[in-house]
Amino acid sequence: MKLLLLMIVSLCFFSVKAQNFRLITDVQQHQLNGKVKNVKEIIEYEAPFFSAIDTVFYSFSKDGFITKSETRTLQGEPINEAFKTIFERQGAVATTIVYNQEGKEIDGNVVKLNKKGFPIEMEMRLNDTEKVKFYYRYDPKDYKTTLVSDDKIINVKQLITYNKEGFLITKEVFKDDDPLPITKNVYTYNSRGFATTVLSQNADKKETKITYEYQYDTHGSAIEIKKYENGKLKSTAKRTIEYY
Repeated sequence: MKLLLLMIVSLCFFSVKAQNFRLITDVQQHQLNGKVKNVKEIIEYEAPFFSAIDTVFYSFSKDGFITKSETRTLQGEPINEAFKTIFERQGAVATTIVYNQEGKEIDGNVVKLNKKGFPIEMEMRLNDTEKVKFYYRYDPKDYKTTLVSDDKIINVKQLITYNKEGFLITKEVFKDDDPLPITKNVYTYNSRGFATTVLSQNADKKETKITYEYQYDTHGSAIEIKKYENGKLKSTAKRTIEYY
C-alpha cells in the first residue's frame, strides 16, 4: 500500500503528460495562477481518532515548475509522530525523500526526466536492500500514459488518460494481469482548470466522491481549499502566496 501511495503521489507531483499534450505547469496543477514564486500551505485534517496537520513549502521557477518543496507532517494523539518529505528537481533528476522525526531517511524515490522534462524512469526503495524501477510509456495519439514496473513481484500498472488540453481525465491502477482495475478515478474541472470532483471506484465497485471548494486571491490562485469525501469535510488548506 505504501508503494502504491508513493506512485500516485509521484505521478501527481510531476504532472505526467504524453509528450504531444499541452504542457500543464506545476502552478496550474496546484490550483495556482500567475507568476507564483513561493507558497506556504497549512492543511488541517478532520480525523475522528487523531489530529494531523501538514505544513508545506513550495518554491516555483519563473516558468511555473516546482524546484523544491518540503512537507512537515505532524500527527497528534495517540500517534504522536512527525515526518518530513523533501522534493527537489535538479536538471534531469528529481528526488523525493521522507524522513522520520529522528531525521532518519525512511522512504523516497528518484525520477529521471528526458530533455523535455517528462518523467521516463522512477526508482523506488522497497526496503534497506531492495529497489524497484518503474517506466513511463507515452501514447500521444490516445492521450495516455502508462507506468509499469520491472519487478514481477510488484506487478502494478497505472493507466492515465488526458484530454486535449492536458488535463487528467481518468487514472486506473491494475495489479498483475487482471484486466479490471483495482481503483479508477474520474476527474472533472471548473472553468479555471481546477479539479472540482473526483469519483473513485475500487475493485468492488464501491464509489467515493471527492469534491473541492475554493476561495481565490486577486490573481486567481486558490488561497483556501476545502476537501469533502461523500459530503463530509476531510481537510482544509490555507495558503500564503508570494509572486514574482
